[in-house]
Amino acid sequence: MLSDFESLQPGDCVIQNAANSGVGQAVIQIAATRGIHTINIVRDRPDLHKLTERLKSLGADHVITEDTLRKPEMKELFKKVPRPRLALNCVGGKSATELLRHLQKGGTMVTYGGMSKQPVAVPVVRCSAGNVFQHGAIEAGYPGSGCGALQ
Repeated sequence: MLSDFESLQPGDCVIQNAANSGVGQAVIQIAATRGIHTINIVRDRPDLHKLTERLKSLGADHVITEDTLRKPEMKELFKKVPRPRLALNCVGGKSATELLRHLQKGGTMVTYGGMSKQPVAVPVVRCSAGNVFQHGAIEAGYPGSGCGALQ
């Protein structure tokens, strides 16, 4: 997925939810070898520090909780890394909406799961400005299966 929807270069950034899933951990490792920064979203938990260290040992640049994703501190993070060109969504619902909020203009969100069982809500401003593309990758026929592109 890191190569199928965007042409990411070293120094680019990807943001993903469910970062501790099998896919999430693979994304971290592949991105690290390609020089791509990762912002990895996980749910808050009692052993968050242990999980953060494990993901960082795989190559994660930033590990944050879903709550942090919604806070103004994200502006500080984007002084260190560029806004993501690619968002990988395995959760759906509010988590997906937050990923979209942080994408750079012209970025792409790929939805490959729906753990929350909530719909992906795309803010009208992101659609009407023509600045986000959304793809579904749930079916084996990706890229381009499912939702298509929003322009």
